[in-house]
Amino acid sequence: LGTLPPLEANFDHVADINLNGAGVTDSIDGFLSMFKHLRTLQADTNQLTRLPGALGSMRYLKMLVLTDGAIQLTDSGVAALKELNQLEFLGLSMNPLGLAPDISRMPYLRGGELVQSGLSNWPVGLFDQPRPDNFSLNLKLNVLTDIPDAVPGSDQARILARTRLSHDQVSEAVLEKYKAYKSSVG
Repeated sequence: LGTLPPLEANFDHVADINLNGAGVTDSIDGFLSMFKHLRTLQADTNQLTRLPGALGSMRYLKMLVLTDGAIQLTDSGVAALKELNQLEFLGLSMNPLGLAPDISRMPYLRGGELVQSGLSNWPVGLFDQPRPDNFSLNLKLNVLTDIPDAVPGSDQARILARTRLSHDQVSEAVLEKYKAYKSSVG
């Protein structure tokens, strides 16, 4: 599709949009701007190079999946994501993000898929909210240069231990610390 036309009607009744493989580009903002009550936005395998600006008005968004694109996070993109405090799932895998998303204000987040996303750091604010026991984070195929500090055996150590990493993509020091956290939580 490339572009979708801007809409002028009220679409507050629409909860989900799936644009997977539609070929949309960064010009999608005009189209998305009228869907302020979205709960789910999926737009995998498209030509997006940045987060849609319309995300800033989607305060009810629970699921955001924009995998397999060319999205690079800017400081303003990180700030826009941070405001999605109703988010339960964040999927940005296979994008050259560069910057790690800030999940510090996402108390309902149950999972994140950030596979092969050009990250060297963990998501900002990982421990700023209590995470549910089933919290899942996938950071495979990222060259992580560090791992957050946590008290062995703590809830934070459990979050780190359950995170999926590519053992051959991280430094020996990160891998040793990761294994120590896994041991500490059984």
